[in-house]
Amino acid sequence: MNVTIDGIIGGALGLIGVFISLAYSMRLDKQNKEFQKQMEKSHREYDLWSKKYDTLVQMISYRYDVKCEEYSAAMNGITATFYDSKEVMDAVKKFHAYLEYGAVDSMQTNERMVNIYAAMFKDLKIDQNVDEVFLNKVFNGK
Repeated sequence: MNVTIDGIIGGALGLIGVFISLAYSMRLDKQNKEFQKQMEKSHREYDLWSKKYDTLVQMISYRYDVKCEEYSAAMNGITATFYDSKEVMDAVKKFHAYLEYGAVDSMQTNERMVNIYAAMFKDLKIDQNVDEVFLNKVFNGK
């Protein structure tokens, strides 16, 4: 009879151990899936930030020749990369509306382009040391 009670207690303890292991394993699996989702989201956010940054760098780099292919490509890419930035999209809309208006003044055009650059810097959260005076200056312009 002692052997039977010991066997039952041992079996019950083993079964409890199995349930504890299963519960712990399921909890760990859930945490792992949540972590993977967070990592994927973080990776997507970084990829988008990186594409936005590349667009900004290309625009700034080729601003001395706004009619070149590289500048035009970056300007057209704003729609795809900064789609989630109201401030950037508003600045681009205002720029396009200005160009469609007809009478284009180079000072006004430059000012509106600087507004786009400033909005892009702000969206990327790298605007702390950016002075619009420097955005107006072009090194080695043609």
